Amino acid sequence: MITLKLRNIVCLIVAAISCSIQAATIETPKPNVMLILADDAGWGDLSCYPQDPANPDAPIYTPHLDSLAAQGVRFTQAYSQNMCSPARAALLTGRFPQRFGFYDNSGSATGLPKTERTLAELLRAHGYATACIGKWHVGHLPGFRPLDRGFDRFYGFLGAAHDYFKPSVGTDTEGDVHEGGFVYDQEKPVTKMKHLTDQLTDEAIEFIRSSAQAREPFFLYLPYSAPHGPLQPRQDLVEEFQRIPTKEPGRTLTRALIDGMDAGIGRLLRELFLTRLETNTLVIFASDNGGNEYESPDGAIRSVGHNGGLRGTKFMTWDGGIRVPLIVRWPGHLPSGDAYAKPVSLVDIFATVAAAAGIKAPATQPLDGVNLLPFVTGENPGTPHQVLFACNGRNSKQWSVREGDWKLVSDYPDTSFFQARPRPETLVGLYHMTESVPKERKNQIAEHPEIAAGLRKTYDDFMASCPPSIADRAGQKAAPKKRAETNK
Repeated sequence: MITLKLRNIVCLIVAAISCSIQAATIETPKPNVMLILADDAGWGDLSCYPQDPANPDAPIYTPHLDSLAAQGVRFTQAYSQNMCSPARAALLTGRFPQRFGFYDNSGSATGLPKTERTLAELLRAHGYATACIGKWHVGHLPGFRPLDRGFDRFYGFLGAAHDYFKPSVGTDTEGDVHEGGFVYDQEKPVTKMKHLTDQLTDEAIEFIRSSAQAREPFFLYLPYSAPHGPLQPRQDLVEEFQRIPTKEPGRTLTRALIDGMDAGIGRLLRELFLTRLETNTLVIFASDNGGNEYESPDGAIRSVGHNGGLRGTKFMTWDGGIRVPLIVRWPGHLPSGDAYAKPVSLVDIFATVAAAAGIKAPATQPLDGVNLLPFVTGENPGTPHQVLFACNGRNSKQWSVREGDWKLVSDYPDTSFFQARPRPETLVGLYHMTESVPKERKNQIAEHPEIAAGLRKTYDDFMASCPPSIADRAGQKAAPKKRAETNK
């Protein structure tokens, strides 16, 4: 009897040890990551963000993005750079692009330096299937394209803009769209496609399905071209939005482009649900920079985005040029329907995704971004960033530095600088960035010169630590081009 009892006890101990070993070897599935980037969507170009009450043309309707925000976290003070290319360089590396000389769109002519590790390279090294589907704009030369920078799959275009209907009309870097600027499927030029927004959505859905079938975690980077020019939405959407009276014809077209993108995002979220990947997918939506409200004096129709009443537009360092919509959803890990009000940056996406995937960020190049997860959940009650920077170049007159609630900015007073020749003088102003005062309207530099001086020193010290432009160093920085219809 004693022997039998001892045998039973031993069996129970062995079973418990076996279960413990099995539990220890079972890994939590790595989360999929879907990173969606709009092109020139302003802070007020989503209906879940503030609409400009002074502008009757501002309101918009984005039900699928609103639903994403209702199921996740909406960031109300998310910052980027003020134009396409450096914003994408920051997003993909988790570092301020000034640190490696990527100051403006001319950096795309040289390409994202190979000294910088991309998020795709990091994730692929840890077993992720990776895809870039959409606009690249951080290097068009061989060796700097998506398939060279960590992506297994590429469907999209390499430059600043592309025709929405003709796969052979686009740009390599800057300038007008032209014949010979292709949409590529891997490395092969595409000869036929749907409307570009719909085609990119189709390709993204196919990648999700193939990854689900292969049972491998995926990183889908989906930089849509909408609502960037040329303004070519589907005609059926144009006819719908023509029912809304507007003084700005470009607003009707911009609304239609955003609506097509929103519908595509709805299809993607539905696909995650149908493939049973919804709860294990971290979904991130952002815009690369502020909305573009510029129209030329000759009356040509331009992109007409809106920035929720913020001052300035794309290409400017006022908040209208650098504050962007940012939504993050991860069921079971992040709150639902929350708004996070402290300043964050698109450079934080790298560290946040790496942490969600359980990957230690590389130590070769220190990240400027931080993991936002503990801040959003309340585990860390602190502030993600003490200082944020934006500028148009190492010696540019357009720059800004924000520290806490104070922002020092040097920029043209309004968008008239686009038309003016010679351009007006820039304004240097100090602003307290609270919701209780008009956004960047009350200049307090005279009342607080010591704060302005401290912020200027912070900015100057940062810029002194940054190298010259990579385009200048490569001798590839082109002369300024006339602003084209596509609004690069």
